[in-house]
Amino acid sequence: MRGQENSEFKTIGYSSSSKVWSNYSAKITEFLAWCDVLSVKINSTDEIRTYTEIDRINFRKVVDKIPLNPIFAVWPSEFFKNNLQYYFESGTTKIEGSIIDLDIKINSGTNNKIEFEVTSQFLSQKMTFDLDHFFKNSGADILWLIDQESGEMVTLADYLNEFPLLFYFQDFTSLRLNEVSSRVAREYALINPDKIETIDWSDTDITAEFDGNKAGKKHIHEKLEEVLNLRAPQILIYDHGSGETADYVLFCEKTDIIEVELYHCKGAGGAKPGSRVGDFYEVCGQSVKSSMYTNVNALKKKLKWRLNSVTTSKFIIGDMTTLNNLYSKNKMFQFKIFAVQPGLSKVDIDSKINELLSATESYIEQGDQLKFRILCSA
Repeated sequence: MRGQENSEFKTIGYSSSSKVWSNYSAKITEFLAWCDVLSVKINSTDEIRTYTEIDRINFRKVVDKIPLNPIFAVWPSEFFKNNLQYYFESGTTKIEGSIIDLDIKINSGTNNKIEFEVTSQFLSQKMTFDLDHFFKNSGADILWLIDQESGEMVTLADYLNEFPLLFYFQDFTSLRLNEVSSRVAREYALINPDKIETIDWSDTDITAEFDGNKAGKKHIHEKLEEVLNLRAPQILIYDHGSGETADYVLFCEKTDIIEVELYHCKGAGGAKPGSRVGDFYEVCGQSVKSSMYTNVNALKKKLKWRLNSVTTSKFIIGDMTTLNNLYSKNKMFQFKIFAVQPGLSKVDIDSKINELLSATESYIEQGDQLKFRILCSA
């Protein structure tokens, strides 16, 4: 790496094993002085901007207080790789399934503790996180994970203390155990207008995501499905529900690529829906979580499990034979994640919502092949 220090050009080398070097001859006393200078730089907490791709690297720091305003949490990558199974028993109720099909709901957060639930339609495991004890069960019932190698059952709390959740906060900083990582650096905290697409929602009850719509009006899922059908995709899957891949997953084959689009919907929650930041925390959180499925193998495994095991997951267009045929083609898969919020107007975006959408875009688009879009009103 080449740079300037005190108007003098210097070159320094570094390796993944944390070795640092520079090629020149010097006395031992000069070498020790150079090490002292490096030590100060390495331990410095000052923000350093290089105006290169290096600025996109996240650096973690140890904290003694939990950041305020947690908005969602993500399962550790080990859960997705190993498709860990859970067992839950409460009274006469006994449930088994894949742990990544359960949702994580944040109930409250302070500088000292985060209270959350691991939930589905059929179960709820209350838990807490703090910097002294990390993860603990706080409810009477216990959610168990089944170790794939030994077959032994381990409490979810014990497992999370080894493979912790990743908590995200309003400014998109993240926390894993006692280490905080700042959001990806951006020159401007505004969403790129080119990432915002619009459709006409005039025939839709924008407060109703999938049911409870007013007479004569469609709910959001119904309207979106109608729009996606017009795209004439080879595959359209409805996967709404706890642990979903996305509300809708679309596959559209082009000449050189196969487009895969994941749509996450959220109804507007008030009289002035476009200014309600709370309407966007959930849909942005879902968008970030689904980035785990933006490689073919992970998506294939997830959709197969959902379509075979979840009664509400189904093909709207196509079938498993057609889907497997697309997987087998020698074409690049290009992924897009859509946050669908008809209560948002493209021409009038609240500043806090704009910053949240910008942070979501920044997180998702760290990879070259993954794109984030917003689908809203004109």
